[in-house]
Amino acid sequence: MLTSKCFAMSRQPKPVPAGGALSLLLCLLSASILEAGYVYHPRWYQLLYITVPLQVLALLGERRRS
Repeated sequence: MLTSKCFAMSRQPKPVPAGGALSLLLCLLSASILEAGYVYHPRWYQLLYITVPLQVLALLGERRRS
């Protein structure tokens, strides 16, 4: 499991799952693809076939760990 240590305002660092960062990254990437498809060319929407299932898997992985 990928983890990063969070030291902000805490005396005892605890591991933070990296899945949340991955979900956020995939969400931003999907939003950028939607914008590019709307503004530039509809072929950009084909990338959603990759990002949306990855985002679902990342969210399911987060739920399974907690």
